[in-house]
Amino acid sequence: MLTKNCLICKEKMSYFKSQPKIYCSRPCYYKGIELTRENTIKNIKPSFEFGYFIGATFGDGTINYGQKKGGYRILFRVNDKCFRDYYVKVVRTFYPYHIKIFEIKEKGYSTRYSCSLHSKSLCLFIKNYNLKKMNKKMICGFLKGFFDAEGTVSFYNENNLKTIIRQLQFWQKDIKIIKFISNLLLTIRIKSIIRKRIGSGFKKYETYYYIVICGKDNL
Repeated sequence: MLTKNCLICKEKMSYFKSQPKIYCSRPCYYKGIELTRENTIKNIKPSFEFGYFIGATFGDGTINYGQKKGGYRILFRVNDKCFRDYYVKVVRTFYPYHIKIFEIKEKGYSTRYSCSLHSKSLCLFIKNYNLKKMNKKMICGFLKGFFDAEGTVSFYNENNLKTIIRQLQFWQKDIKIIKFISNLLLTIRIKSIIRKRIGSGFKKYETYYYIVICGKDNL
């Protein structure tokens, strides 16, 4: 039998090594208030970590709102184990409940590193969250998570340090998303360029838009 502090109420709890847990099985209380999952989620404050979670989830995650098998669920699946592990670490700063961590092999992919959590309260909280009211810390977290998931880094003239060009890019078919990300970048004084291209490696004749961030003051 092992003991450690509950991540919710901080009191000591006992558990078996074969059945690790991070929170009490009984109701947790803080200053006389029962910390149910719903109450915990309602009290999530705007932060860098919560912004990172939303940005990374929008990029490489999927959220089920009870329509599909599995009910209310957030699934995050990537090719990079370190990225998955950092995502889990960030989520645990504001969500001290069970997160399933696993690996899966999909056809055409190498090992996919995944995690999932089931919470109707959190899914609906994200769905109804007003991203236009994010503070600067949350905006920074959102952009970091989003570009960690969706951004690409390009180098030109790598062999010449005087003329080397570094660019951070993000591609998307929806111009509204492109403009939203561009406006968020401006709030933290990062300038970007919006460009348009017909066709890509995926679909030859569709119109795509992409954001380019370059220059030493912006990277």
